[in-house]
Amino acid sequence: MSVFTVYHHSFEVLGGSERVAVAVIRVLKDLGMKVRLVTLVPPDDKIYAWDRNYVKPDEVIRVNFPLKFGLYKALYLSLRTVRGNTISTIGDITNCDYNYIHFPWSISEVAGIKVYKGTKRIYFLPYKVFHRKIKNGGKMLANSRWTGEILRKAGFQYQVVYPPVDVEKYSQVGGKERDPRTVLTISRISPEKDLDNLFYVAEKLKNFNFYLLGSSGRSRRYLQEVLRKAESLHNLKVITNFDDKTLLDIMGKAKLYFHPKIEEHFGISVVEAMSAGIIPVVHKSGGTWMDIVDEGKYGFGYSSKEEAVNSLIEASKSSLEVKKRAEMFTFKKFEATLLSILERAS
Repeated sequence: MSVFTVYHHSFEVLGGSERVAVAVIRVLKDLGMKVRLVTLVPPDDKIYAWDRNYVKPDEVIRVNFPLKFGLYKALYLSLRTVRGNTISTIGDITNCDYNYIHFPWSISEVAGIKVYKGTKRIYFLPYKVFHRKIKNGGKMLANSRWTGEILRKAGFQYQVVYPPVDVEKYSQVGGKERDPRTVLTISRISPEKDLDNLFYVAEKLKNFNFYLLGSSGRSRRYLQEVLRKAESLHNLKVITNFDDKTLLDIMGKAKLYFHPKIEEHFGISVVEAMSAGIIPVVHKSGGTWMDIVDEGKYGFGYSSKEEAVNSLIEASKSSLEVKKRAEMFTFKKFEATLLSILERAS
């Protein structure tokens, strides 16, 4: 039995990159591979309920790293990657045979994307410097055409492999009596998620009801700021650490999904909402705009906060059908694409 090694930096916070890591392990196991997982924070028992595709790796190697900074956990493990039946779901370029790219922080400036803003410049610069030690010739698997274009501009060839979304789960949601003024947002509650855009539209659309469902990020202070802001707005309800019943109930009555993140690399929560028949309103950037809503064909977009308000009003009057589009991003599609790539290489 062949052994395949999967590198993923952390399962501490469960999000889009962890969905991909779980799916990759599942596909390799389905191929009859013995799977070795190398990580700094292994998955615990809660992952079984979180993702039904999860199967336990044959071996887990835990690597110790003294710092808590997520980006530098990713960098540390990236520097330890090697070739030889290996795949990385860390998110940036590594030494592995296959690199699943969520966003290539190390080369972002090539595409004119400025991640080094203000005090964040101090945080990101060491990452870029140390990342130069990685010399890769492996295959690049991009989570969206938008991400792939960044790779192309830096001289890399790539293939798009869309992240797996549990479309079947959310497509069962009812909602014939959807409220055109009920808006759902699903997001980790962290500063980088651009939640100010959500606060702005909620403040302007006082006759709309907004729900923010999200796991709390690493900053308790920011979570408290968000809760205080929501309390002052009166029409924004924040629900943290929610269960499936709460999510599905709100999905059943919301007509609109608002995605506040600018330059989102893909946007799994947007596809989840569309699976339930909820019309998305997203920023005109990133994979959400280019890949998921196909630049306005399957949803509404905005370039400014003011336009976001108008787009929500327009979407509330729309009868746009979006469920069919979501079927492009199923686990089966992910599995078939990844299998074809691995089989061609074998």
